[in-house]
Amino acid sequence: MTLRSVASPITGPVRLQMTPRLARGDRLKGAWWPYSDDITLELGPLLTALTSRVGPARGVMLSRSQWASSPLSWSPANNSRLRVSWYGPHEPDIAIVITMGGKRVDLLLIPSSASSEQADLAMNLASREGNALTGTDTLIAAGVRPAAELLAN
Repeated sequence: MTLRSVASPITGPVRLQMTPRLARGDRLKGAWWPYSDDITLELGPLLTALTSRVGPARGVMLSRSQWASSPLSWSPANNSRLRVSWYGPHEPDIAIVITMGGKRVDLLLIPSSASSEQADLAMNLASREGNALTGTDTLIAAGVRPAAELLAN
């Protein structure tokens, strides 16, 4: 299921694709391909698009390495109750959304620099029912350099 209903303040519709249903057995619940590495511009439209599918979010966990230029303490406009947390490089290619209902939604985070072909393949792999690859392995399968590899250089 592709959700592209909310416009990004940067370029266009949110590039988000999710599994047909949120199944516990799926490692990833979908993929998100932001237009930039500016989380202050990207997160609000993503959360608006996700709300129609999973309900409102109460928290988001992101790898600090993916959004290094973003402020440490920040919340999207009109959502001061949302908690944005930063974690280390353990799984830097994942954005984790926690819904108000307590569901965890792991989304593959596709680097904004990926080509359309790479991103489409990564989105299809991450939103396929029964997916079992990690975020890093999904990006590698799509021909995208994962964050951990970029950080090592």
